[in-house]
Amino acid sequence: INVFVGFNPAANGMHASFPLVRTVPQFEEQDAKRHAESVEGRVLKPSEVSSFWVREALGYIRQSPRSAWGLVQRKWTMFWNWFEVPDSYNFSFLKQFIPATRWAALDFKVVGPLALVGIGVTLFRRSTAGGTAGRPEGRPLLLLYVASYLLSVLATYVTGRYRAPAVPVLILYAAAAVAAIVEWIRARAVRPLIATVAALALTGAFCLQKVYGDASFFAVEYDKLGVFYLARGEDEKAVEAFRSAIAVTPLNWSSRMNLAMALDRVGRHGEAEPILLKLTAENPADVQVTAELGIVRLHQKRLPEAIALLREAVRG
Repeated sequence: INVFVGFNPAANGMHASFPLVRTVPQFEEQDAKRHAESVEGRVLKPSEVSSFWVREALGYIRQSPRSAWGLVQRKWTMFWNWFEVPDSYNFSFLKQFIPATRWAALDFKVVGPLALVGIGVTLFRRSTAGGTAGRPEGRPLLLLYVASYLLSVLATYVTGRYRAPAVPVLILYAAAAVAAIVEWIRARAVRPLIATVAALALTGAFCLQKVYGDASFFAVEYDKLGVFYLARGEDEKAVEAFRSAIAVTPLNWSSRMNLAMALDRVGRHGEAEPILLKLTAENPADVQVTAELGIVRLHQKRLPEAIALLREAVRG
C-alpha cells in the first residue's frame, strides 16, 4: 500500500490520504484489504493484497508518466530538505514547548548541505597517494546504502521518520566535507577550496529552500494539543488550542467539532451552538454532530429539542 500512497492521482510526496482507504493505522490495512478483495472478487492473502496495490501504482505511472516523474522530483527535493516532515509528531511545533530542542546545532539544515558536498568530494576527489588521477575515494558500501535507501523512499513517500535511517551515514559524509575544507585551508589549496565552498552554497540553497510551510502541519498539532488538554481536564487551554488550529485551517471538521465540545465542557454553550449548527448544515447526516448538538441543548435546559436530536442521532 505504501507504493500506492507514493504514486496515485492524489499523491503529494508525503503520507496523504486518498479515496477508498483511510490512511490512519487503525483503518489503513483493513480498508486496503477490503478494496483489493472487492476488485478481485475473492479473499486475498496479505502478499496478494500487497501485489494488488503495487499493480495499481504501476498503472498510475504508466497512465501519467509526467505526473509520476514530477512526484519523484518532489520526493527527491523533500528528502534533502531541512524540514522534518511530521509523521506522529512535528518537531518544529514541539520546539515551542520543549526549549532543549531549540539548542540542537546539528540538525538537517547543517547535515543535508554538507552531506551532499561530502558525497561529491568522496566521489570525485583525485587520489595523489597512488599516483592515479580520477580514482573515486571513499567507502562504496556506504554510498550504495544511501543510494538504495533513497530509492526506497522515492518509491513510497517522505517523512522525517523514513529519512532517519540514512542520517548516520549522511553525517559521515558531512564530516568528510568538513575535513576536506579544513585540509585545503591548511594547504592553502585555493582552487579546490573555492570549488567546495561554491558547491556548499548551492547545496545549502537547495536544502534550505521552503518547499512547504509549517502552517498546515501546525493545524494538526494544535488539534492534538487540544485533545491532550481535554484529557488532562485543562479545558480552557484546549479551547485556545482548537482556536489556533482553526485559525490555520478554518474548514477543518475535527478542529471545529473539538472546539464545540470543549466550549460545551466549560459551560459556554452559546458559543458551541453556532459551530455545531454550521457543521450540521454542511453535513445533515453526520450523527456525531447531531448527538453533540443534542447534548448542548440538554445543557441549555432545552429538553424537548435535546431529546429529539439525541433520538435522531440514535436512529442514524
